[in-house]
Amino acid sequence: MLRSQLADVMQVTKLLVKQNIVLIAGALQISAGSIDLELPKNQGLDLDLSASRIKTVALSNFRGKIEDDEIKGKLNNGGIPITIRTSGTIHFSQK
Repeated sequence: MLRSQLADVMQVTKLLVKQNIVLIAGALQISAGSIDLELPKNQGLDLDLSASRIKTVALSNFRGKIEDDEIKGKLNNGGIPITIRTSGTIHFSQK
């Protein structure tokens, strides 16, 4: 199941990571650097994002918590888990 979910994540996400990538069980963790994350608007996702700063526009059909350094909740009633941790910045958008 994890392999299938990871394949789905790779299809729906565009990650531009600048340094030190570690992929662990479907989660992305980097020690420093910025991440540009673009996800489709209508994909069901369970988001768990944490960074020193998260920059995003208003998320449509989202239930959960949005703060300057954390986004945690369900997009479009949830689905594929997306977990990202960085000490840098996450630039998050929907397409």
